Amino acid sequence: MHTLDSQTRFLRNLFRALYVLGAVVYIVAFAFGCGDDAAPTEESAVMAPVAPAVADPEPSPAPAMPTATRAPQAPPRSTLLADEPPQPATREVPFVDGLVVRRVAVARAVSNREPVDPGTRFTAAEQPLFAHFELTNRAGTTERHPLVVFVGPDGEDRGLIELDVPAGAPRWRTWAFSRTVTHPGDWRVELRDEDGRVLAEQEFMLSEATQDAVGGDGDDLAEGALESGAPAAE
Repeated sequence: MHTLDSQTRFLRNLFRALYVLGAVVYIVAFAFGCGDDAAPTEESAVMAPVAPAVADPEPSPAPAMPTATRAPQAPPRSTLLADEPPQPATREVPFVDGLVVRRVAVARAVSNREPVDPGTRFTAAEQPLFAHFELTNRAGTTERHPLVVFVGPDGEDRGLIELDVPAGAPRWRTWAFSRTVTHPGDWRVELRDEDGRVLAEQEFMLSEATQDAVGGDGDDLAEGALESGAPAAE
């Protein structure tokens, strides 16, 4: 009786062990079966070799274009005529109380309200000498009365004449002349305002008269007396 109980317990333990072993085998088999879809095999995990990337060769720099070399320029030439004196500058005050001096010229005649052959060198002769002016009066309501004066080589004023410039005149051409400007030497004509300030001046020279020089009509004006040309506005 005792022996039968021992065999029964042995078989019971054996069945339990087999049952446990079968369960373990089933679990292991199930685990491997699920792993086929989750992870790649060792063979499938091996990636095909990839060719090493080769960097594109850098393009060779283009050859530099030759830089054009500018040939040195010769300095400008100036020709000085020996028989012509340097031209004196005309000093102008462009704006004084609305009066603008745009042009000053010296000539032997005036035609069509313009000086004829203006210059800075004349032959001394008993002929009238004209001082021509182009003016602008920006004072819209004030008429201006500038003065014309010829200054001789001795520094003395020759004559004094008052010009009339209408108010608001955009372009006013007027002139004065004298028969007393006859002595050789350096002269200048000045345009002065009513207070005696010099607005503009033009220098000129009288040279010695030759035997072929033609005289004028005579000094029929008192020394220093000037005549104003008929002014014209445009």
